[in-house]
Amino acid sequence: MKVAKNLDDLKIHAGNIIGMMLKTPQTPGGMEGPGKLVRQVLIAEDSYVPQFDQCKEFYMSILTDRARQCNVIIYSTEGGMDIETVAENTPHLVHKEYVDPVHGLASI
Repeated sequence: MKVAKNLDDLKIHAGNIIGMMLKTPQTPGGMEGPGKLVRQVLIAEDSYVPQFDQCKEFYMSILTDRARQCNVIIYSTEGGMDIETVAENTPHLVHKEYVDPVHGLASI
């Protein structure tokens, strides 16, 4: 993630990212593999948050679990950008909720 405070910064960040080979633990071959060519970037406008330094970062994603043939919601109150580190060092802080393809999420 990059933060641009103006249009010129945005152009610089996007120009540096587009065309690079992205290597993460999720890309084919992991960090040692060839990586994936970055062809586009997502640009989101930030909203004003008073006392930004006091905000807390969370992680949530919805993925397909091919082995179970259903979607899984993965979430954590820790992590955010560093979710791989959280999952590796403190896996009990990363939670999963499987979504039944017929019934959806089960109520608790």
